Amino acid sequence: MRFRYIWFVIVAVVFLLGFFGIWTMPKDWRSAIDVISPIESWWAAHSAHPILTAFLIGLAFSTLCLPEAIRIYREHFTRPKLDIEFDPVNVDECRLDDGKPWTQFRMKVGNYRSGKIIHNCQGRIDRVESQLLTRPYVEKVPLTWALRTNEDSADLQDGHDLPLNVIILRTNQDGPSTAQFISRPDANNSPHPFNATGEYDCTVVVTSDETKPKYVTFTFDWTGDRATARIKNVKAMEQNPQTLKGKKSQRLGASIQTA
Repeated sequence: MRFRYIWFVIVAVVFLLGFFGIWTMPKDWRSAIDVISPIESWWAAHSAHPILTAFLIGLAFSTLCLPEAIRIYREHFTRPKLDIEFDPVNVDECRLDDGKPWTQFRMKVGNYRSGKIIHNCQGRIDRVESQLLTRPYVEKVPLTWALRTNEDSADLQDGHDLPLNVIILRTNQDGPSTAQFISRPDANNSPHPFNATGEYDCTVVVTSDETKPKYVTFTFDWTGDRATARIKNVKAMEQNPQTLKGKKSQRLGASIQTA
């Protein structure tokens, strides 16, 4: 069980005890002294060095527990988060098809909750898996931003959004249609994992200087025809899905051994 769940239980129990009057905080100075005196007596009777022990406990709390509590508070309550949509069917910004022989699938990345500029926002391929691939495609190739020429880094103004280029589908007159990720022309390990028609499970991670990484997983159903190819099973999370898979495998292995 994670420590945060234990903390939630403690808070809930203290709330219930205080709500029903079973346990209350001291209401004045004399009541506070009456509460502290038995604790002080017990501490002096059981500790060989009461002052030194109290000092070390206070030092540990101030250097370990308190900074960790501040970090968790900043991480979960003050650190801005990116808002991401990836629905080419229902969100206009997520699909670009203006009559040309190509179609783009794009993520809508928004900065609506930070109250400030988010700097150096980047999206990159994290992983592609499929039964059609002999091994997972794990080249960390940066994707480019729409409305900007071959730029893979951008600042998001407060209250604004920007489309992130993900996949482009092309209709070729002299051969089969093609699908590929959209990266800079000079990117190393150019991303072309969609060599055969079928389903590909993809993960794209979006990062910035001020926010936690946001992982977006989706299935790209490449039919060989840009009119019928689609994006489905979209999920956005703040933890690497590979880490979640590893934890799930560990739990499954432990349950099998227990059985």
